[in-house]
Amino acid sequence: MSTPNEVPDAPETFVNREQELDELTAAVADRRAAGAKVAVCSGLPGVGKTTLVHKFVGRVGEAFSGGNLYVEFGTGVSVSDALASCLAALGVSKEMVPGTLRERANLWRTKTARIPLLLVLDDVTDPAQFVPFLPKSPGSAVLVTTNGELAELNQYGAETVKVHPLDEQKAVHVLRTLAGDRIAAEPEALAELVHQCAGLLVALQVAALRLATNRSLTVAALVGQIADERRGLSALRRGTSGVAAVFSESYARLSEGAALLYRRLGTLPFTELDAGLIADTGDEFLEELIGSGLLTDEGSGRYRFHTLIHRHAREVAAEYESEHEMTATLRAAVEYYLRHAAAADLWVLREERYRVPRGRTFDKFLFSDKKSALDWLDRERINLRAIIRVAVQHGFADQAWQLAEAVTALYLNRRYLLDWTETSELGAQAAASLGNRAAEARLRSFSSRAWCDLREFDRALAELERAAALVEDSEDRRLRASIEELYARYYNSIGEYEQARAAFRRAIELFTLAEDDRGSAFTKHFLGESRLEAGHPDEAAVILEDALPEVEGVGDSRMTGRTLTALGQAHHGLGRFEQAAETLRSAIAELADGNEFYRARAYERLAEVDREHAEQHRARARELYACLGGPEVA
Repeated sequence: MSTPNEVPDAPETFVNREQELDELTAAVADRRAAGAKVAVCSGLPGVGKTTLVHKFVGRVGEAFSGGNLYVEFGTGVSVSDALASCLAALGVSKEMVPGTLRERANLWRTKTARIPLLLVLDDVTDPAQFVPFLPKSPGSAVLVTTNGELAELNQYGAETVKVHPLDEQKAVHVLRTLAGDRIAAEPEALAELVHQCAGLLVALQVAALRLATNRSLTVAALVGQIADERRGLSALRRGTSGVAAVFSESYARLSEGAALLYRRLGTLPFTELDAGLIADTGDEFLEELIGSGLLTDEGSGRYRFHTLIHRHAREVAAEYESEHEMTATLRAAVEYYLRHAAAADLWVLREERYRVPRGRTFDKFLFSDKKSALDWLDRERINLRAIIRVAVQHGFADQAWQLAEAVTALYLNRRYLLDWTETSELGAQAAASLGNRAAEARLRSFSSRAWCDLREFDRALAELERAAALVEDSEDRRLRASIEELYARYYNSIGEYEQARAAFRRAIELFTLAEDDRGSAFTKHFLGESRLEAGHPDEAAVILEDALPEVEGVGDSRMTGRTLTALGQAHHGLGRFEQAAETLRSAIAELADGNEFYRARAYERLAEVDREHAEQHRARARELYACLGGPEVA
């Protein structure tokens, strides 16, 4: 009988995955130990697990005197039939193969008791597909590929090797090897193609083969085809094979409930998902979806779709879900984000903050404290922006403007200025469609803060003027006061300090008439900062010392810290160096809980006063700015 050699060769274009090959080698290295060694290669569908295992067998196969056997469960073969095939490969005649699964498994253990062989079980989805194949020989090894985790195999001593998407350099290598060097002439388009394929080997292979067989197809044209949402994943298909086919195999194995969850999550406009959102959608089948490899558990209650898998999920949702069902899924997601964003806003900016009347109340105790609320907003930043777009596109205008107002709690603390301008414009348009002049005015005027920080002063003034016109006849003194305050801050940004002082005074008067102690206290703080920038530290110190107890009375640590920082600067300007340093240290302590941007500013000011430890303070400021990803780190 000839020694079986069933595992296919790896393609010549195999990308150097030395780390994963080393991990596989370590997993099956000690073949003298009792029992067969087991290694599990897990990763996304189409990431290259099978190719990796084929390459590994090509390297080490000769070390197994019993040869190598291959079972491809992705073809739909049953465990019983696969055992019969393996027994035949070991020399058992067809007539001698037992009729039942149990008898075949018993004979398999007998035949492999003394033969050191290498067995590859490809595309395993259930531990039951593995258990009957475990050889008894201590010199044997079993390599399993799976889209999921198969944690049950740990009891058999399995070592898991994670196969991740390819990095940019390796992805380019695959494309150039298969498509030829002509694609190097389009470096920008090539970089975008790599980004679109997101390291998925099957996507890179299909893209490269399309370029290789169609010399008229440019990389830029292919990139455009892939980006076209109307084409779905058809641009990454060649013949009957392609990216969608790989994902469809995994999708076809899902239970009805897991398939429905997959489609509903695919309807949503983001690839990273929070456990709470999935629970709202229906998480009964979450584990099955993760086990299929179509959704990845990132830990800490976060789950992620690969970008191409998400596109596939959208495609099957569009095919099998009605428009009414998809709209209902999106509406539920919008409501989930509104409830949580509004609750976070109440924690971060406190309930006393001026908000446009919403006609509904929100439960702030979805979060336990300010830090958890702000952290949630930060984690969900991209999704919040996307869900506001969805709300506008699908006519959920009331939710859209409320979401846009609530997320400013994040932007005020973490300074995502471009997000701020985009969501404010979307929210303002939604409010305008409802005839809600107050909400539109609030969002337009408040966005002037972001436009000023971006040094787009003309746009900032235009938004303020539109807001002022909207509330010209309004009896809402708090809203008018807020707009006056924002006018003042605009004037301050362009160096018109006297106009700023007059506008601040008008805002304070309106806040006082409205009995808004919070608004009055905060505006005094901003007036003090303005006089400081105008070069009047003496006047600023008087205003800030008067404002400080009022700001502290509000109980807002962010604003208290900012007022202390400004007061420290005023003391410094007046030559009160020890008092300045002490005040700035108090500011830093006050800003310790989730106020990185303003704490960094306080460290910068302290570096100017405490020259002995200046570099230490600047380093701390740089560290905080770097965490925020803003330009201030420079």
